[in-house]
Amino acid sequence: MRGYSGSGKSTKARQIAQDTGAVVVCRDNLRKMLLGEYWTGRREDEDRVSIAEEAQVLALLGAGVPVVVDATHLVPQFLRRWARIATRHGVDFEVVDVHCDPADCKRNDHGRMLAGGRYVGDRVIDEQVRKHPVEKWPVITATPFTVDPYRPPMIKGSKPPAILVDIDGTLAHMQGRSPYDYDKVGTDAIDPVIRDLVNEWKYKDPRNRNVIVLSGRDGKCFYDTRRWLWRFGVDYDALIMRERDDNRPDYLVKYELFNKYIRDNYDVKFVLDDRQQVVDMWRKLGLKCLQVAEGNF
Repeated sequence: MRGYSGSGKSTKARQIAQDTGAVVVCRDNLRKMLLGEYWTGRREDEDRVSIAEEAQVLALLGAGVPVVVDATHLVPQFLRRWARIATRHGVDFEVVDVHCDPADCKRNDHGRMLAGGRYVGDRVIDEQVRKHPVEKWPVITATPFTVDPYRPPMIKGSKPPAILVDIDGTLAHMQGRSPYDYDKVGTDAIDPVIRDLVNEWKYKDPRNRNVIVLSGRDGKCFYDTRRWLWRFGVDYDALIMRERDDNRPDYLVKYELFNKYIRDNYDVKFVLDDRQQVVDMWRKLGLKCLQVAEGNF
């Protein structure tokens, strides 16, 4: 759903749900349930609501239940996030715009207040209209994502065996840095269990077995990452990372890197990774992926 406060989005969302058997996930109701009020103005509260909102949507999609997300969605990046989630889960995505004259939005908002519901006020609606005029609402669609299944070599021994190993959340654990603070990757801690597993697999046949470290990190920290792997004794053969300033989702970047560098060159035995969106992609490819930790982010 997309529309100004008081435009009738929730009514429309309930109609769609009734007609399609979908479940409505309403951001306002989540605020009331989690915070005891419809708006606090605190960023940390909104972050908590976002976590709960996404968790509900993911749980429903995982169970095969269609979802209607009821929120203003005037900021395009929020709709693009739902589009990416829809793509990952292989479900249809549609933005339903609810157009309503601002004066009517204000009347509806006052009516909700008199009925004891949420009231945002005329100034908030005026600000929404000023910042996000209807004529500038972008068209947001989901880009279909399909995978070409991986086929192991038909002739045994025709390609070198390899395993693919993720870094963040798998080999490495952040020690207080932001995931995007690439200047501090050298402060990460090693996961000794994963390192020993990787090294032991390599040592079984070091001349033929290949350890490929495949990371969604920005390429700007390639050399710092290489030094970190050496410092912690990870025995690997190749380090492959995304291009600099490529901000696309991890699963898409890793799929492209796999096709470019790995698919036709190795006999991939298994993958070590943690992030759910990437794990799902590896499994759609037909690869054995060992998920080393919960990674639903």
